[in-house]
Amino acid sequence: MTLGHRVGGLVGADVEDADGVAHPGIIATPLPILAAPRAKVAAVVRAAAEDGELFFVSFSALAQSCRTYDEYTGRLAATATADLDSVGVAVHGPRKRVDRLVGSLPLLR
Repeated sequence: MTLGHRVGGLVGADVEDADGVAHPGIIATPLPILAAPRAKVAAVVRAAAEDGELFFVSFSALAQSCRTYDEYTGRLAATATADLDSVGVAVHGPRKRVDRLVGSLPLLR
């Protein structure tokens, strides 16, 4: 959701079906879901953070363990970046730069 909120043009316009029922827009660009061990996810996060042309959203084990946003923000504020265990990441930017980071990863099955 963060990616769609922060990067314009990812979500297509609403569309009506043949019966005139409106359907909310969905992502208008391919969004492959790739698989990687945590160490590789962490490496992708570090590389994306160093690349000024990429926008990325890291999802941490800390976030995954929280039940409310207040809990998340409180715990995150008390955790150093180096101590965040990334379990997922969304990367957006020039295709060649994204491919360089994740092009060798397999699709999640």
